[in-house]
Amino acid sequence: MDANSQLDKNRVFAILAEEIVTQQLGPGEALPERRLVQRFGLSRTPIREILRRLHNEYLVEVYPNRGAYVRSLTPANARDLFQMRETLEPFAARLAAEFRPDDEVAALLARFSDEGVISKMGPQQLAELGEALHDAIAVWSSNALYANMYGILRRQTQRLRAMTRTRIEIETASLGEHRAIVRAIAEGKSEQAYLAMEQHLRRSHTAVLAGLQAHRQAGDAPGTLDSINQPPPDGRVSAAHNRHSVDRESRADASHRERSR
Repeated sequence: MDANSQLDKNRVFAILAEEIVTQQLGPGEALPERRLVQRFGLSRTPIREILRRLHNEYLVEVYPNRGAYVRSLTPANARDLFQMRETLEPFAARLAAEFRPDDEVAALLARFSDEGVISKMGPQQLAELGEALHDAIAVWSSNALYANMYGILRRQTQRLRAMTRTRIEIETASLGEHRAIVRAIAEGKSEQAYLAMEQHLRRSHTAVLAGLQAHRQAGDAPGTLDSINQPPPDGRVSAAHNRHSVDRESRADASHRERSR
């Protein structure tokens, strides 16, 4: 395989995955092969490989003779996600406490201890700080299989956060839990790290489900889990839906060109 071709496929996969996670491409939105071919300048074969990869990471659904659509994310999907995280991440935290690189742990602990900086953070910045801890644990666990699975869980978590919106009260609670986790890892207390991560994920799961319930009671605000456009049952996509997709892609292309400058 040509190295440049593989690089192009990885780049296009990353662009589409980011657009799905950040809701530039919304749930139920069609991803016609021909339009992707025109947009990215690749042939149909690599585009199909990219769609299969997105499907394998639970970002896209591919329907025979109907095409590919951005995958819906429902309360049941959120439950499945947290069940996997509650099973895997506490064990990863335990491993991280055993195999931690002391200098990296000390640097991250310092970030969590800097009250002057943290006091000025909004919910999104606090979420990103917490994500840095989860990312580090995946590396410090020294388990390549878990690190690969974590990549899939990470994208799903980012997508869930984008769809349910980040709130300061949730991220403030997470901050205290994240501090307990990173302290336990820094001190090499593997069982304490396990329990702290377990408690954090269970509380987060409860908060997410409560947020979904609030959205449903509020009438399903746009962009939430229950405001999902399912693929047309007969495989046809309306003209209005196509225009909406084109508009989104045009904005996404402009955004990508701006970032590339």
